[in-house]
Amino acid sequence: LVLFLFSKGRKMPGLLLKSPRGEKDAKKIVQEANNLKKLKECLNGWEYEETIPRLFDMTSDGKNTYLVMGVLKGILMAHYLRCPVKKAFTRENLLIQSVLNWLIQFHKKTWQTKVTVNRYIQDYLSPLIEKNIDRMTPHLENVWESATERLNKMGNESIPITLCHTDFNPYNI
Repeated sequence: LVLFLFSKGRKMPGLLLKSPRGEKDAKKIVQEANNLKKLKECLNGWEYEETIPRLFDMTSDGKNTYLVMGVLKGILMAHYLRCPVKKAFTRENLLIQSVLNWLIQFHKKTWQTKVTVNRYIQDYLSPLIEKNIDRMTPHLENVWESATERLNKMGNESIPITLCHTDFNPYNI
């Protein structure tokens, strides 16, 4: 359940309240709150800090779970995608450039350490695949085997570990 909370006389919501429908959703909401806390820690003083929603409250007491967070100002990319092509083209390109710049700065600011490719496979990828192997299609198994083969050749090369933003659909940018 997602509720937009408006102040009296305002056209834009000031707060967003999320409440789960079940235990699985509750875990996702708790994770989202933890992610927002982590972002606040990592991005304190960052020039784009205002682009991260503010966490106002998080409650998860076994019976009730809810998250109250701020709403960001701006226009969603989806708005530009609905515009006529000629008008949207330059605005959309500028928006995409802006999103890419944000991502670059986000990764630079949250760069925490480096890890070898072998260690990354061992600690993260292999357990993830093992956990989900039953749901993999033959095509995904082939993709995984090909990717593993390429990654194994990289062996002891280091890769950066940063925070990431994974939900880049037009209604979330």
